[in-house]
Amino acid sequence: MRYLWVILIILLLTACSGEDNATDKQHSINEKTIDNLGFVIDEGYRINFASNPRIMSYEEGILSLGYEYHSQELKNEPSARGYIAFSDDGLNFYDNRKFNLGENKGKGIQLADGTYRRYQFSPDKCGFTNEYSENGNNWQNEDDLAYDLSENDDCWAGVYTTFVDEEGGVVLLYNNDLENEEGKKDIYVRRAYSTDNGKSFAFEGTVIDINDKYGDFMSLADPNAIVLDDGRILLILMNQDAGEPKPPLGRVGDLYGFISEDGGKTFDSGHYLFGWADFDEFEVRSLNDPKILQMNDGSYKIYVAAMIPAEEGDDEENDYKYVIVSATSKTL
Repeated sequence: MRYLWVILIILLLTACSGEDNATDKQHSINEKTIDNLGFVIDEGYRINFASNPRIMSYEEGILSLGYEYHSQELKNEPSARGYIAFSDDGLNFYDNRKFNLGENKGKGIQLADGTYRRYQFSPDKCGFTNEYSENGNNWQNEDDLAYDLSENDDCWAGVYTTFVDEEGGVVLLYNNDLENEEGKKDIYVRRAYSTDNGKSFAFEGTVIDINDKYGDFMSLADPNAIVLDDGRILLILMNQDAGEPKPPLGRVGDLYGFISEDGGKTFDSGHYLFGWADFDEFEVRSLNDPKILQMNDGSYKIYVAAMIPAEEGDDEENDYKYVIVSATSKTL
């Protein structure tokens, strides 16, 4: 009997040790061991029943934030659930309503000559289409593709971001899923560049290539970049490599920031900003689709969709819902 008890104790200790190791592996990239660039999670959430935040405009101190209302499936495109809300402090939003006709495309980016362009990935055309505007209000379609994805990316691109560098060129950073030697899809951040005012782009390569502390490649999704006042580029990315199970049972979503001092050609080794485990006010099961903005007071805000448990009276189909939360930094 004593021998049987010894065996049972050994089995229990082994099981507990395995659970600890699995947890350590899952959260290995969630350690606060590097500079978080001063980002602090804001109290509460910005918009209820909302996902896929998009910075539509920020003019005269008024932020227009697009989002998907009551969405249960995250998609990187406007839909019939597309809404817009407004804020003059970046925290409190009002006048939530559906997009007006054509409003969901936004104003694109302002180019060095004061004109505007906006881009859309088209899998049917195997690349990015392009619209041009003199004033950001009246748009015309360009006949030719702005960027052909057939040669380097097998006609596919995920989330993308654009900005104008100090030389007046337009930088396009985008995700693509490439299969590794084990047959797993790794998410890369690719770069293309335009020297003709954003009309056409040429492929330049992969710009982020880092491993976690175990030496495994770190997939980084949802690129969003801004140009800082001093000319540096801040690129924020999302890591969701957490294994099984997936949300809502599992927990994923850590945000990283990468800084470039050469117009987005190369980036530093990265800064952990915040993740799902850093929320104390409510339980966060997943973070998705971060967007960053500089406010008029010089601070920086990140808006991101958070999957949280549904609350009593929410009348959701599932036991979870999406809300938009934010974090602020005053020290970049």
